[in-house]
Amino acid sequence: MSDWSDLQEDIISEHRRDSSQSDAEIAAELGCSASYVNQTRNEYDEAEESSGGGLLMLAIVVVLVLFFIAQNGGT
Repeated sequence: MSDWSDLQEDIISEHRRDSSQSDAEIAAELGCSASYVNQTRNEYDEAEESSGGGLLMLAIVVVLVLFFIAQNGGT
């Protein structure tokens, strides 16, 4: 989250601390609009989803390599 502003990091921290809070509740606590909280949370969710794709691809490659090694007797 290095490109995130302090306010955006605070929004995400609040959401992680208590995910049941609404956008309006977080906004009131941090002094910003509920729409900004919503936008920040959506951008964060998109960033998390895109970063997770690389890990999935790595896991698939590892499984395929292990399968190939097992099929070829480990040689």
